[in-house]
Amino acid sequence: MKKLFAMMLVIMMACCALFTAGAEGFMPGSDDALTISVAAEISPDGLDKVLQMSGGNTANVPPEAIQTVLAIINNMKFKGTIQGKEAQLDILLKDTPIVNLAGQAGDDGITVVTNLLPNYVAFVTNQELEQLMEQMKANAASGFDMNFTEEEVQKVINVAMEKLSPAVMKIMSSFGPEEAGSWMFEGKEFTTRKPLNMTTKEVVVTVLEGAESFVSDADVQSFMGHFGVKPEQMDLSSALQNVKDADESTMPALTFFLYGNADGETYFTLELVKDNQGIKAEGGMVNGEVICHINSNPDMFEVDINIKQTGEFYIYTGMNGQAMSNGGSSAPFNMLEIIVEGKPEGEGYYVNVRYLIDQADFATLKMAFEKGGEITASFDKTGKKILSMQDIMTLVQGGNNELLAALQGELTTSGMAILGQLASIMPNEMTQLMTLVNSMNMR
Repeated sequence: MKKLFAMMLVIMMACCALFTAGAEGFMPGSDDALTISVAAEISPDGLDKVLQMSGGNTANVPPEAIQTVLAIINNMKFKGTIQGKEAQLDILLKDTPIVNLAGQAGDDGITVVTNLLPNYVAFVTNQELEQLMEQMKANAASGFDMNFTEEEVQKVINVAMEKLSPAVMKIMSSFGPEEAGSWMFEGKEFTTRKPLNMTTKEVVVTVLEGAESFVSDADVQSFMGHFGVKPEQMDLSSALQNVKDADESTMPALTFFLYGNADGETYFTLELVKDNQGIKAEGGMVNGEVICHINSNPDMFEVDINIKQTGEFYIYTGMNGQAMSNGGSSAPFNMLEIIVEGKPEGEGYYVNVRYLIDQADFATLKMAFEKGGEITASFDKTGKKILSMQDIMTLVQGGNNELLAALQGELTTSGMAILGQLASIMPNEMTQLMTLVNSMNMR
């Protein structure tokens, strides 16, 4: 228990310190605030269907237990705020802050505070922060190393331009002669079109040849090494040879047209179909907006994209799990919908993920990235005890029982205060929850 408590403190301090350090680098020299919030909503019916699919059900669980737990979860929100050299993480219930953890970057290190330990201020020195980051790198099973330079990124961009341009130029030069006519898309008339005179196999081979040349470059392989990707994992020679050896008749037929009009707008239509199954897509620049629609037959997925000149955008992605599994009842999901929206001028970005089981809502995850926000935590050390990383490490190693007892007492007191706050925000649910906990303890 002692080590567990100490490790929790280490994790809290480390996460907050790293988050604050990252925040300072995210918006250097800026006093503008950025707020990131995450909330989830789980449906009782959807939960029951998930349990049934996994071989269980909620029949033996009191309905009030499910309703109480879900009510609390559905009213919770996690919020992170970044402003200047400060960052704060909050857990809210019905938009009321319950628990907070905040950090402030200074010249010598990072100050960490939390309302769970109101009489303590933790301090992580720059040297300790560097050690934490080095330890994280050493423990990372993926072998990630994010210390790449701007020069390395520019080299990769230059290689991409050099290696991929021939493939793009080959495809662009393969369009046939322009045709005149009248075609309506998004309420606008297009009067010319050009067909792409390439087969599916020819396009895939052209793209793979360019990609193989790109990933074989030493600068690209060195850069991808920062992400734990080894050169042999990027080898496309086998895939390229398989496509070259493939029978053209086994591949879906490609039909692609590029349209134009007097306003200088462009639009495309694409069909990649075999035996009435495949993908259809269309899109372009119309009325100053970028538009794209993609769907499949059978109905496995659908994508809709709309980007306005103001920066406002809407992206919808829907995936049908049952169609992906050929209608089998063992589909991992029935429907997954992802909606990404952006406000004009980058004022805010929103992500909604909706997960349905057997046509019933199971869970919705809502994320928001918005300008503005406020750091409410106080970093004043007056009258507070300083808690160093060394103090915490001593606890981990089994020492300083006096400090451990003091911290546990502080946490118990603040925990009781938080429970009282929860009871005032959701009195009925908390009463039911405590009743359920007590009844389980009596069994």
